[in-house]
Amino acid sequence: MHGERRLEQLRLSVATHRDVATAVVEGPLPQGVASVGFRPENVEVMSADAVGGVPATVRHVAIVTGGQLLVNLRSGELDVKAKLPWDTSMDLQPGFAVKWSVDSTMLRMFDADGIAIRIAHSEA
Repeated sequence: MHGERRLEQLRLSVATHRDVATAVVEGPLPQGVASVGFRPENVEVMSADAVGGVPATVRHVAIVTGGQLLVNLRSGELDVKAKLPWDTSMDLQPGFAVKWSVDSTMLRMFDADGIAIRIAHSEA
């Protein structure tokens, strides 16, 4: 959108965060993948008892331009940002346990040189 600032993509290093990268990809990582990237607007936050997803703790919640919520999560040693609609039905307070995930079609994968790796997505 015009005038809306896009947040930086988060890139998970597979060497450092293999368990999180594998959970986000929901399976084995394709050969040659060194990092997995996604944008905050593609992060889904769900309740801590949801099936699937990566466990996290809410660190901070702020209302940003356009009335959206910017939710800072801590997942182990990893900081993750999620950009959610302001009217989300979840009660997101600092210290609350949640889970997060990213739709696999919104993930970007890169090799060790930072070159994007094209991944074929299967239709369910």
